[in-house]
Amino acid sequence: MEMAEYRRMAETEETHWWYAATRALLRQLLEPSLTPGGTFLDVGAGTGATGAWLADLGTLVAVDFEHEALAMAALIGAGAALGKLFFPG
Repeated sequence: MEMAEYRRMAETEETHWWYAATRALLRQLLEPSLTPGGTFLDVGAGTGATGAWLADLGTLVAVDFEHEALAMAALIGAGAALGKLFFPG
């Protein structure tokens, strides 16, 4: 993805209806199956907002190929990782 698109996403994802609806739907579908206090992996996290709600339930690790996207994810509190992951197994 182009870096300009990541920047546009970061600027609008907190207020745009599409991003808000996506987050609400994911939370509605996934939260009943998640264990509070767990560690959650968001692969392809981009700027981090879509999976950021997972941090309310435990530890969130956001992974993406783009360093700049991960820097944006870190600004909203998502743990960011590139390369090796620390998950066992």
